[in-house]
Amino acid sequence: MSSGCKHARQTYQSIAKFVNVRTGAPWGPSPSNCASDWVPYKLMFKSALHFFLVASIAAGQQGSDSRVKVLTVCEVLDDLDRYADTNIAIVGRMLYSVSVIDHYEFLSQDHCKRAVITHGHVWSNEIQVWTFLEPGMPRPPGDKPELAQAEITAKLTEVRKTTKLGTHTEPGLDARGRPNAASMPNNWAVVYGRLVRSPRLNEDCGPSGCGGRNVPLIVLAQPDQVHILSTAGSPIIKEN
Repeated sequence: MSSGCKHARQTYQSIAKFVNVRTGAPWGPSPSNCASDWVPYKLMFKSALHFFLVASIAAGQQGSDSRVKVLTVCEVLDDLDRYADTNIAIVGRMLYSVSVIDHYEFLSQDHCKRAVITHGHVWSNEIQVWTFLEPGMPRPPGDKPELAQAEITAKLTEVRKTTKLGTHTEPGLDARGRPNAASMPNNWAVVYGRLVRSPRLNEDCGPSGCGGRNVPLIVLAQPDQVHILSTAGSPIIKEN
């Protein structure tokens, strides 16, 4: 069995277990033969992620609060079980992972009092911001709430006590058209969306983790619900 197939099978089985426990939905055992009846592992992982997020969203849709809760990254991570599968606004430092072909964003905060630990592995103090809409993937909340400016300002003040803004690197070209890496500032931000657990959060990958960016949570958001903040937290500048 190839390593890719083995990885896909493990991911499939761990998410299948989650879906059955959380929703009672039938999933069925994974196929036994990668060569004959196992779909390509990349497609399997995408399918598994889809069902995982659908299950998370379905589990959290048990009524809504008219007033959106505004929290810092650390507050969310400190009480993950309480806030997972809910619609909330999260304030933090926006980190960027930028390459020639990819662009990813992560809300973060330094020095959280309580780390997220599963099976001896310590996860990062980051929440991935997911604004991409793909066929078959669950959608973020469709509402556009009016967030309380005073709450956002107060939460940003908390974040700035422990967290420096810092910079990130972006690829580009110099004046002569040659590849060049530029240092760009990070941003303060508030993102409104649905918070879901990362698919492999409860998988036992050992103390070294399961690879990747090592984020315990994902916030599914509409692009216009990602707001870049000034240093004072006001005014809110919408990211297009």
